[in-house]
Amino acid sequence: MRPGREPEWRQRMRPKVANAEVEIFMELSRRKLTTGYTTSRAFPFTQIEIEKHHCFGANVDGMWKQLDIIVFYDGHPHTRTHQMNRDDAVDAVLVERGWDVHRYPYKAPISDARLKEIVDDIQVVLERKGYKASGGETFGT
Repeated sequence: MRPGREPEWRQRMRPKVANAEVEIFMELSRRKLTTGYTTSRAFPFTQIEIEKHHCFGANVDGMWKQLDIIVFYDGHPHTRTHQMNRDDAVDAVLVERGWDVHRYPYKAPISDARLKEIVDDIQVVLERKGYKASGGETFGT
């Protein structure tokens, strides 16, 4: 390994961000819906959860921790049966932990109409939990 270069295993551990995720974030930001929003968060599962659901953890695409909301933006790989089964298992663990899980499928490249649908729905979900845009957010209801 050359000096100053990261090991390959560390590079592989970094989540890859799809263009759609960037566009969704930009629209959330434009609508002032990103206060408290965290992207690409790893959730390792406990041994009991692994044995029960047969998956080791998940990388969520976004979350509002204060509101217990997790979002996934699901591109083409999530249309495969194996991945859909894994997604169901991940959702089950997260729901058991008390998270409000939302999945948003899309076809790449994401269309303007689908982008609007996703962000509109996220905004409704946030507002139901007491989030107010424009920097005047209130968490919890």
